[in-house]
Amino acid sequence: MLAFVTLYFAQPLFGTQTVQAVTENGGDPDVANIFQPLHEYQYQYVRKHGELPEWVEPMGLGTPHSDLATTTNAYLPRLAVLRGAPSAQTAADVLAWLAAVAGALGVLALARLYGLGWAAATLAAVSYPLTHAAVRWLPYFSIPVFMAAFPFVLLGIELVWRRRLLLGSGVGVAALGIGGIGGSVLFSQLAVQVAALLVVYRL
Repeated sequence: MLAFVTLYFAQPLFGTQTVQAVTENGGDPDVANIFQPLHEYQYQYVRKHGELPEWVEPMGLGTPHSDLATTTNAYLPRLAVLRGAPSAQTAADVLAWLAAVAGALGVLALARLYGLGWAAATLAAVSYPLTHAAVRWLPYFSIPVFMAAFPFVLLGIELVWRRRLLLGSGVGVAALGIGGIGGSVLFSQLAVQVAALLVVYRL
């Protein structure tokens, strides 16, 4: 599974193309005008100060980073990758790959919990990062984190339903927290809505 996801990301990871350049219809104004410049600003700020910015100076007269409702200072994986990557685009590629691997692992665990065999569960896992929602929104660096966390929210609910309360609640709450801290508060709200539907269905 890890090899398949890595192969899928081979071009951005090892080639000249990057995930923030791969957009629908050859370009996306939101990526070009917001996410790429903001990602570059974060990268340069981290390289200079060693931490994610709390204030984004290039946007108008400046704006608090929290107002963007995307990645926050508390998301340590992003900070670690931005510190270690040789360029902003390499950081974006590595973060997208990490999110894809994490999401695939979440789907694998969920599929196995549902009783699927290893072959079927692995197929489901490697298919998840290839869905339109995951690929289409990949350049929006806040969305891959949500896509990675979402299967673990469902996994947590299913574990609680099977009376594995401590493990299930820990997984679910941690996934929602990571989705909000590392990704987007808005998309974490969507995860809560889907999770609520699953809870109602289980009741």
